[in-house]
Amino acid sequence: MASRDNLSEHIAVTVMLLTAVLASVDHGLTMLLVDDPQIPVDQRYRLTTKANYASEYTEGTAPYTFAQDYWAQLRSATQLMFGRWISAETAGYRVGGAPGSVDGFALLDGTAGFKIAVEGILSGAATAISGFDLDDVEDIDDVLAEINTVLHTVETGAYADYDFEIDSLGRLFVSNPDDTGEDSVQVTLSAPSSGTNMLTSEYLNMASATWVDGCEVETPTAAITAIGEFYDGWFCLCQRGASAAQQVQIATYVQNLNKICVLWESTYASCNNPDSTSQAFARIHNLGYNRTVTLYDPGTLTVNPDAVFVGAYIPAKEGTCDWANWELKGATSSNLGATVKGILNAQKILYFETPDGVTHNPYGWAANGDEIRWVVGASWLYDAIQRRLFSEKIKAESWGFNVPTFGTVDSVVRQYCNEAVARGFCVNTTARPMSVSIPDPDSFDTSVRASHTAALGEVAKVPLDSAVYDMSLTVKLAV
Repeated sequence: MASRDNLSEHIAVTVMLLTAVLASVDHGLTMLLVDDPQIPVDQRYRLTTKANYASEYTEGTAPYTFAQDYWAQLRSATQLMFGRWISAETAGYRVGGAPGSVDGFALLDGTAGFKIAVEGILSGAATAISGFDLDDVEDIDDVLAEINTVLHTVETGAYADYDFEIDSLGRLFVSNPDDTGEDSVQVTLSAPSSGTNMLTSEYLNMASATWVDGCEVETPTAAITAIGEFYDGWFCLCQRGASAAQQVQIATYVQNLNKICVLWESTYASCNNPDSTSQAFARIHNLGYNRTVTLYDPGTLTVNPDAVFVGAYIPAKEGTCDWANWELKGATSSNLGATVKGILNAQKILYFETPDGVTHNPYGWAANGDEIRWVVGASWLYDAIQRRLFSEKIKAESWGFNVPTFGTVDSVVRQYCNEAVARGFCVNTTARPMSVSIPDPDSFDTSVRASHTAALGEVAKVPLDSAVYDMSLTVKLAV
């Protein structure tokens, strides 16, 4: 058979079928807000996994121990996020990329080097740094030790406070850790007048290094906002280092988001008196916040109670678990008496119990008494309907005050309301029926249609189901 001419020989076209416009929200992503240098200030956040956290973070640090307890639970989330809160001033630094091979440094002679300049040091003029002895270096730490030794001896130690270091992302940077805040003096690097330029990618990889300003102290809510400019995909927030007043500020901030936060306290005096400005949890309860979970636990000093709690529940499909009565691995009882438990229950503050050797939290309510299951389920339902309708709008040729458009809305709302029932945080029974009612598009008058905004009002009502935390019953034995 003779060969057939093929148009694709001359014009190649690839067609991609895009069926989803927006990525789904990750309601299983927890962020720990913490002031830890392992999250560089120019990045503001890092994501890690169960398989990688032990190699990415230093053992014993807050990110490491939180991740350890988080992933020790029976359920297992895909990722964990760390957000940088700047609670103490930071130094400015010039940062590049990962340095080159140690073998390359070992081949350099004493003429190799670079220039460094810092305003106020040696009149701010660029100073040549060279004369390194790199013959016997075995790793990058040896290389940096030699560079810093030479740097510190320039002009009787003019640069003694400056060091080249490797950050947690493997990038090389230079700074003076004692020169902090927005007024940190900028460090510049340049090629030497002669000899091999050590700033190239083959060596120090700082030829295109950028300057990162020093930072002033910020509030935790300012940190959350700043992190959100980089990435806002987290759903559940935990924190380290906030004062009682700052915990209330965090709860107020999160209340206005489609997210939740879990605050942990180990001091009972901070929990029980709503009239004291230093006692955050009772105040959060009185404010009626349902997007904050308050957790009191003075007895599990070897674990992070909030990491244990969140790690146990957040990976569950939204709305399917009641955030109570699940085994919490690694935790122990809070060892509370009946009186204290009664006070905490009244303020809707959670705690741990260990009946028959199994530690759990007996209740699963948010600070105002709403079930956490409801709040998480409602967040999922909001995101699911919003994003699906937006995707349908983008895919459609047009949307209007017509039956096809309103029919699409009806279909999407019904689908996800039925899913809410299937997940168990809502019900649809004869006594408690679900209802969906989309208005007739012709019921809107000319002025409304001319506004191009279809305000549909309440289109669905789905009864919430209530969790059973305690139960009493009677069994009669009769002859």
